[in-house]
Amino acid sequence: MNNNQTNQQQKVDHKGKVIGSLVFGGISIILNLILVVHYSRVLGEGLTGMIGAYLSFFSLILGWLFPIVGLILGILGLKSTKKKLAITGIILSLIGLAGYIYIFSIALRLGTG
Repeated sequence: MNNNQTNQQQKVDHKGKVIGSLVFGGISIILNLILVVHYSRVLGEGLTGMIGAYLSFFSLILGWLFPIVGLILGILGLKSTKKKLAITGIILSLIGLAGYIYIFSIALRLGTG
């Protein structure tokens, strides 16, 4: 019985972490796009009104959190049988994090961050 439990513990697959990494990486890129649209308002166009303010606020708050969570899940998901999807999730999360840092630095330079 103990040997059977040990074999089942070793066969745990991390597919959920891989899918989570893909989802969080994709959402982080979408949040970056919302921030770009919001900060383009400084240049004359962009999101206006309360909806735009709420979207940009949540994008600013979650813009750094989602890619970090996606990156962690992707790294943990490398132990899965879906390694290619885990690597895709890691890449999406890194793009999201780099995009957030770039957009945030521009916002700080413009004085609107």
